[in-house]
Amino acid sequence: EPPSWARAEAFRPQGGEAREAVAAATEAALGNDGLRFGGPGDAAAPGAVNTSNGGATSAKPLRLLLTVLLGSAEGAARNPERYPKVEAEYREAVLSLLMTYAGHSDLPPHDVMGMLPPNWTLESIAGYLAKCARICLHERRVS
Repeated sequence: EPPSWARAEAFRPQGGEAREAVAAATEAALGNDGLRFGGPGDAAAPGAVNTSNGGATSAKPLRLLLTVLLGSAEGAARNPERYPKVEAEYREAVLSLLMTYAGHSDLPPHDVMGMLPPNWTLESIAGYLAKCARICLHERRVS
């Protein structure tokens, strides 16, 4: 067990539904067994571990974090008493993550849009979409 100064709040034991939401989000992001072995031409599942680069793995941690935050937002909307934050705070965390890492290879916009709940308004994600469009346009002009 780590010393008291090394214990993070994120790793404390969770109760009931919060633990199930994190487990379900992790399984959804990583697949049933958490690993996907494939060659260079195989399409990886969202959040899959890629072993085609000489044994080095990349688990797409930003996508996993996005999946966990979205699952927590949904869970907090259903049962707010079981989550430490309200749904709006999880939504703000998702939007902050997306704005900070827009254009990152772990979070391609076409995948992110498929992950977002359908009840989120276009207005709430407009800043993220505009930033992604600017980054994409810049990359095309540079190349």
